[in-house]
Amino acid sequence: MRKWGITLILLGLVFLMTFGLTKATIAGGRSYVMMCRGGGDMELRLDISQGGSCIRIDAKAARVGANQRLPQPGECVWLDRGMRPEEYWGDRNLVLGIYPLFEGYPFIKVVKLSKGNISIYWSSQKAEYLFNAVKDGKTFQVHAIRTGKGKFQVTHIGP
Repeated sequence: MRKWGITLILLGLVFLMTFGLTKATIAGGRSYVMMCRGGGDMELRLDISQGGSCIRIDAKAARVGANQRLPQPGECVWLDRGMRPEEYWGDRNLVLGIYPLFEGYPFIKVVKLSKGNISIYWSSQKAEYLFNAVKDGKTFQVHAIRTGKGKFQVTHIGP
């Protein structure tokens, strides 16, 4: 009986380690905290052209970490340091991609247009949080992995 208990524990650990390694490989590595501030030239788009949907945020890279100074309107930066030249392209350009793998599908349930009014009903509170932060020029936090020069995949929205 004791051998079976130890065997089950070892099998459980192997399963957890395998799942953890697979998840890290799929995500492309460890994600880090990034602070952003809406407004400025920042844009948020819902992209449905790829047969699925994703939220894309275009922003500028800040040169000083958020632990020293909060980003200016339209900027994003790592919590602990400024963006390095290899992490952005052109005039400090960044693109954050948010895919609905962890937030439900699709991001928007209904868009209602009426005379002089547009109402958007989100299926995700976190997507709504991003939309409002970008629109209202507020600071928001994401966890992201760099996937290329100036390209980041968001793995978590919020602190």
